[in-house]
This record gives sequence, C-alpha cells and structure tokens, in this order.
Amino acid sequence: MDVVASAQAAEAGGPAAAVEPASTSADSVDPAGAPMSSTTTTRVPARLPSSLDARIGEFCTMLRRGQIPESAAICARKTAELLRSVVSTCKSHDPDAVAELVVRVGERIADSRPSQLAIYNVMRRVVKSIRDESARISAGFGDDDDENDGHHDHHGSSARRGAAGNTHLLDLAAPLPRRGGERQASVSGADANKWKKDVADDIGLFLDDLDECKMKVAEAAPELIRDHESVLAVPGGGQLATATAFFNEAAKRRGNRFDVAVLEGSPECRGHAMARMLADGNVPTTLAPDAAAFALAGRVDKVVLVADAVLADGSVLTSSGGRAVAMAAHKNGVPVVVLAGVHKVTPLYAQDARVVRALDEEHAPSNALGLEWTGTCEAGGASLSVIAPRLDVVEVALVDILVTDQGTHAPFYAHRLVSDLYGVEMM
Repeated sequence: MDVVASAQAAEAGGPAAAVEPASTSADSVDPAGAPMSSTTTTRVPARLPSSLDARIGEFCTMLRRGQIPESAAICARKTAELLRSVVSTCKSHDPDAVAELVVRVGERIADSRPSQLAIYNVMRRVVKSIRDESARISAGFGDDDDENDGHHDHHGSSARRGAAGNTHLLDLAAPLPRRGGERQASVSGADANKWKKDVADDIGLFLDDLDECKMKVAEAAPELIRDHESVLAVPGGGQLATATAFFNEAAKRRGNRFDVAVLEGSPECRGHAMARMLADGNVPTTLAPDAAAFALAGRVDKVVLVADAVLADGSVLTSSGGRAVAMAAHKNGVPVVVLAGVHKVTPLYAQDARVVRALDEEHAPSNALGLEWTGTCEAGGASLSVIAPRLDVVEVALVDILVTDQGTHAPFYAHRLVSDLYGVEMM
C-alpha cells in the first residue's frame, strides 16, 4: 500500500488510527510493478499521542470555523509546528510509517480549509525531508556528509538535496530505498534519532524562512517600481503584510515618487485596509472600486497581484476578480507582477482535485448580500442564490514576473521551484 493510499485508508479508522502493517510475499509486487522479495517485512504501526491528536483536532476545528486568519503564512506555520511534533513524538523508527502518518495528519488539516493549499505544501515538504534523510542513511551517507557539510545551510534541506533529492526519482508512494536487495523494515538506534532530528531541523529552518519571507519579497520592490510610475494593486485573499511591505520598501528607496491605486476587493473589501496601511506609510494611494479595474489597467505602468498559491505550471490562484484585472493588463500591454512566498508554490495543477476544491470555496452569502435580505426574500417567495467565489485562476500566459523570497523569476520558473522544494518526481 503506498503512502497516500494507505494514509487515506487509515483515515477512515480515525485520526489516531494505526497504520496497517504492510507485509510482502513472493506473489506480491511493489508500487512500481516489480516483483518484491519473498522476505516478509512488517511495518511498525505509527500512532499519534492522544494529546497531540487533540491539538490537531482543535486546529482543524478552528480552520473549519474560520477562527484562523486567511493567511497562508499563519496556516503554514501552525501546520509545520504540528507536523514537527508528529515526527518527533512518533515512536516508530520506520520512515515509511512516519511518512504515512505525516500524510494522514497533513491531509486531515488540509481538508479542514481546502482554499489554503499552503497546508498541503508543508505536508509534502515534510514527507520529502523524511525520504531524503532515509535515502541518505540507506546509502551510507549519514556520517560522511555531516563531516563534509558541517551543518545545515539556511535554505532548509537544500544542503542534502544534492546527496539524495536529485538521485532517486521515487514517487512519494514508492517504497524507500533498498539495501542488499531487501527493503529496510526500519531504522533503529542512533540513525533513527539522527534522521528524526534532521527532519525537525529542516522544519525549523522552514519556519525561520517564513519569518523573513515578506522582507525578502520586499527587497525586489526598488528594482520593479521606478520613479513616477503608477501601480495598480490587487490585494490577495490573505493578510496584507507582504503587499504593504513591498510598497513600503519601494517608498523608502524611491522617496514616495510613485502612485498606487488599490482595488477594494469586494466582497470582503481587504483593499480598504491595505489602502489605509499604505497611506499611513506615506505612500501616495488611491482606493478604487473593482468595477474600475479595466479602465485603470490601461492607465498604469504595472499591475501587482498578491498570490494565494502558485501552481506548478506558473499559473496563479489569487482573490476573485484577479483574472479580470490580469486580462485587462495583458490587453493593454501592462506587465503583471505576482508576489508570493515559496510556501505558496504547490506541486499541483489547476485540474487537480485539491485545487478544484479550493476554487469551489465561496465567501459567506452575507458578505455579498446583507442579512436584511433574508426576510424579504422569504416573505416574497423569491428564490435567490448568491455566488461569491474566493479564488480565481490567472493563467501563466497572463503573468510576466514572479517575485518570491528566493528572488525574481519568470513565471515558468515555478517548475524549477517545484523540483527544488518537492523533488523532481513531483514535476
């Protein structure tokens, strides 16, 4: 049973259910279709401690109730902290069993807020880290690489990516590397403690990167925004820290010699808050209704979109209405700049079920239509439906520049980011 399928099957038995022991025989085949060894291998069941399971359940409940802010960084941080606890407290030393448990917990959290693909991304990064560490130990690289590398670099697992991430083209569902023709049932002793600690360190470095994300994105602002330019900004569905930091950094370096027009972002009108924050920073700001987007797109020098997610092909999920703005800019020859931390880069495509579920999420009808309408419609016998989607897909052809905390790229570079973050098998 592969990692994802096994985790989904175990989910039916409850969040703390054990991973079913996996055994192989002479008549069985591995996920790649090759005959497996006749040697029987029993996987150690992986369970969640009851206290940790309760914490995860509480977080899922808060996500479903909307008690967690619509911020990819906040959701990613909390998910990473919980998954670090899962890896550290799991008694199993079998990397496959731990990976299955991480997948099961990650999907449980992601299903609580489908529009936050950053939760799914964190789970995939943790699974890749587990597989990379297991591959290093299986290949006998563990101690040697420690002597050569000295310590982890600032970019998380990138110091070990050359040793393992690019050498095995295994799907996440494939078995871990074999030694001497047989699969390792588990890793024990000092190796077990070491690989778990290394995975926890990777997650810690990821959390450090989250803290610095908005400032690293903002560093590109002075090069992208010139003197006396006009910029049209579309606020994203999450918090506004990245966008405001971007324009404030440009104002600091350019001396406020540019103008920003902010769309209000109906129905939640996050643009109102963004306009106030920019004005407080002495950035010349104009607040405009969404209906003026097409007219403004032909009069500005750049359009800046804040992404909710960047898909594997470079397409972007942004707040509803973002696609119309990008199309208007494209028609008028105005470049579209997208701001996104790498925690928003996902290995998924627009047709994947998880992305479709995210696109199906809608705002509460009361955001678009006041509650006072309820009695009127019922009294008159009217049948009224409200459509208020949260997200839009902006095709890669409509995006000119992708700005992340790892630099400024062409949108097609998202493919390379997916390879670096999740492994070439996810491309």
